[in-house]
Amino acid sequence: MPLDCAATRCTIPKAGEVGYLASPVSDFLRRKMMERDRWFFFETVMSSRNKVELMRQAQGAGYRTYLYYIATDDVRINIERVAARVQLNGHNVPEAKIRARYLRSLELLAEAIHYANRAYLFDNSGDKDSMLWVGEITEGRILNLKTQNVPEWVEKYVIDPMTGGQA
Repeated sequence: MPLDCAATRCTIPKAGEVGYLASPVSDFLRRKMMERDRWFFFETVMSSRNKVELMRQAQGAGYRTYLYYIATDDVRINIERVAARVQLNGHNVPEAKIRARYLRSLELLAEAIHYANRAYLFDNSGDKDSMLWVGEITEGRILNLKTQNVPEWVEKYVIDPMTGGQA
């Protein structure tokens, strides 16, 4: 039995499939919030264009959109952190999926920034319990760096696209 989301209720087919239902249920709830002109937020690894499209639709519907983007300078950091999480009985993500999502997310970043009224960029390459606030971008055009230690991913996927590679 597939997931069935009516106007006010979602019927879940099997208990073992609940983890895979979070995404369609979240999509359903976001659509309902936009239909009702209510504010909402969501968390994503942003590895597919549909989340950027949602930001575009929200802006088109009159929403102010904010992006809080956290990344590391090297996918191996993410792989190591997932392995550490698994050691603590957390859920695993296959290495190939981590690598693919990491790159796709960075490749979508400039477009997501375009659809954000304000974007905040954080680097989490160092101590996993603290982040470096790299900068903020207003209306997709005005970059205010908060550090002189700009990570490579910010240079490549944010500054270069904003300046046409003329940073």
